[in-house]
Amino acid sequence: MSTRALTRALLALLFLVGSPAWAQQSTPVRTGTGVYGFVFDAESGVRLPGARVRVDGLARGTLTDSLGAFELGSLPSGSYLIIADQYGFEGLGISVTLGASATDALEFGLTPRPVMLEGLSVVSQRIELMQTRLRSRRNAAAVSTRAFGQDQLVRSASFDMIEFLRHEALVNPVPCGRRAVSNFCILRRGRSMQPRVFIDEAPVIGGLDQLGVYSPHELYLVEVYSQGLEIRAYTHMFRERMARRPMALIPIGVG
Repeated sequence: MSTRALTRALLALLFLVGSPAWAQQSTPVRTGTGVYGFVFDAESGVRLPGARVRVDGLARGTLTDSLGAFELGSLPSGSYLIIADQYGFEGLGISVTLGASATDALEFGLTPRPVMLEGLSVVSQRIELMQTRLRSRRNAAAVSTRAFGQDQLVRSASFDMIEFLRHEALVNPVPCGRRAVSNFCILRRGRSMQPRVFIDEAPVIGGLDQLGVYSPHELYLVEVYSQGLEIRAYTHMFRERMARRPMALIPIGVG
């Protein structure tokens, strides 16, 4: 494999999406309610697997497959902004207006941007190290554990993480009592309890209130321990920081 092809392949694996700046394009009125297409490197033409594609302002998103293709399914007729992004490339938003007839594919040509890191192979090794540490901590936990990766999160139809926890993680958020520091607690064995909540390995005051600010697509990993008594959430920016310098993980507090 050529050096250029290897570089493109590694970029495709390093899906470290934060909230990058993205350009916006407009298209003529499009017909049909299905939204599909593909994402590619605008410089080389190589398709990009693992790129995130989402509808701005809606809980609709997906990742491109191994061929760089995506499908969001049908949307009501109207105007939408579809955004595609991936680490190592400038994000791109395309405005579309959906009508009633058949539609053609959206084509997202993402412009490569410099990767200000020590080298893609080093980045890949650091990401794998962090993933191994996270898996090892989950496996060592003496309580029930569930993990939701970026594919599940970006495809979720939940509006925010409170809704995600309730409908997809099977955690039951309920109103807290008056003396609680958070509006949301969880119901365990008939009792309202405040869970320990960490975002990017930092404990947060307000617990589920702070987690509820996020939409599922803004996170790349969520861990739920002991049926919600402890919840760890990780943003795409955290993953990017870990690609620069892996860190030790805080032990799980429930057991």
